[in-house]
Formats: sequence, C-alpha cells, structure tokens
Amino acid sequence: VEAGIAAVRLARWLALADETPAAVAEGAVPSTVAEGAMRQVRCWAWADRALAVIKTADTTRTPRVRSAYAALYEAVREQRAALDRAFAQRLASWSPVAGPTDDLLLAENLMERIARPLADRRAPLIIVLDGMSAAVACELAEEITASRIWTETGRHADGREGVIAVLPSATTFSRTSLLCGQLRAGSQPQERAGFAAFWRGRKSALFHKAGLAAGPGAVLNVDVQAAIGDAGTVVGVVLNTIDDALRDGREGSTPTWRLDDITYLRELLSAAAVAGRPVILTSDHGHVLDSGEGIHPAESDSARYRRGQP
Repeated sequence: VEAGIAAVRLARWLALADETPAAVAEGAVPSTVAEGAMRQVRCWAWADRALAVIKTADTTRTPRVRSAYAALYEAVREQRAALDRAFAQRLASWSPVAGPTDDLLLAENLMERIARPLADRRAPLIIVLDGMSAAVACELAEEITASRIWTETGRHADGREGVIAVLPSATTFSRTSLLCGQLRAGSQPQERAGFAAFWRGRKSALFHKAGLAAGPGAVLNVDVQAAIGDAGTVVGVVLNTIDDALRDGREGSTPTWRLDDITYLRELLSAAAVAGRPVILTSDHGHVLDSGEGIHPAESDSARYRRGQP
C-alpha cells in the first residue's frame, strides 16, 4: 500500500504545471538559491522520499505494477535531475559573490540564527545527523512527531527550513562550520573548540560518537545524560550513522531511514523529553544517491564531490 500511495503522489507531482520539463529547461525553476532551498524542503524532498519507496517496492504479489513503477521511477528521476541541475547552476553563480544573507539559513549561521535565540529561552539539545538529506528528514520528522511527545516548530509559521551546506559539501568543511558558527575546516578537535568558543559565557558540551557509548545496563554515556539533564548546559551531539552508511555502504536494499535505524537518536530524544529540553534536529550536509546513473567525468579530490561545471 505504501508503494501505491507513493506512486500516486509522484504521478500527481509530475503533472504540476510549474515544474514541467519545459519550465525547468527555460530556467524557471528555481529563480534563486533561496527559492531552490524552499522548494527542496516543501516539495522536491517529498518526491525523493516517495521515489525511494517505489525503487525498492516488493511487487512479488502484484507483478503487473512492476513495469509501471519502473517507468514512473525513470520519469521522476529525469525530472529531479533537471531540477538539481537548475539549482546547481544558480548555486554556482551565487556562491562566489554571496555575502550575509537576509533570511536564508547557511550551515555557518544556523547556530547564530536558530540555536542562540532558542537558548535565550531554554538550552537546546542540538543533534547533527551527519549526511541527512531533506528526504530522510521528512521520514524522521514524521515518525518523531507521530509519537505525540514532540511538536515540530520553526522560526516561521510555514514550518521547517532548508540550510545551504558549505561547499564542498563534505563533513570536514560543512560540519565544522556549522558547529563553530563560522566558516571553518577541521575535524573533531576544531569542532569542540569552536563549539565552546561560540557558547563562551555559558555552559556547553559537544559529544561525538566515541563519547556516546555506555557500559552494560545503559545506552547513553553517563556524561551525556548528565549534560542533557542540566538545564543550563547547551548540548550538541553528532550522530554519524547516515554518513557512515554513505561511505561504507549499507546492508539491505532499502534507501529509507527510520528512527531506530539511527543509533542513539531515540535515546537522545527520550532524555531531552524527560529534561523538558527543546531539540534542534539538523544536518551538516545531505546526499544524492547515484542510483546507477553515470557520474560526470570530472577530476575528483574526493568520492564525495566533483569540481567542474554543473
């Protein structure tokens, strides 16, 4: 049933007048980087999510729909590739001249624009899901809010916002900049120092993967539990499950993510709920699965990104 619902949604999406292949070819979508970010969060990510569902649909009991799903998958992938290309062209021309943005969130200003105002009211738990795409965020947010323990909110009445990753959109640049609140390159030591410097004047704690594990009889390290339980401490936690899967591969065929697929996420949310602490759920960068398509033959400094024209 889930695959059938996803297929209907995708067929409807393909029929939208303002996102037809002709409109994309003429450069009508998106007109700005900010508009592209908004469309990704409001629309394109949901198409990506539905696409992941039909890609791995089990059609053994209804083999007639297999060819229909395959045709729909190819049509949507072609459309999404065109939209990604259009956004990449906007981004390529905008990035070299970009200065301070009006309302658009960037990895390096998310702490200042989201975390600090929230901390003035109540110290947040900032969970960075390394590599989480907007499509994965759709899935996780739906499951988290379905528990009725959490309510999703944001700066504006129309809901969640997209954040532009640092370029190149790899952990070394984007995660370090996010946690430091300014453009930086580095690794965990630089992130810890930068996080503490950003929150200078109040208590803060940042935990990476090695600092989360507990001994027998517990899931979360006692230091993590204590920090979350201290109402005056701003707490940051980096979870690497998604990014590690991108690097090393993931067992099974499903490209979808559920709450229990992310190590420590359910336990962190539970600890925050008990402490009455708000949670900021974000990522440092997303990902685009190649799904077997050819890769542009440009020289690469990393398996994660390519230099060259979009």
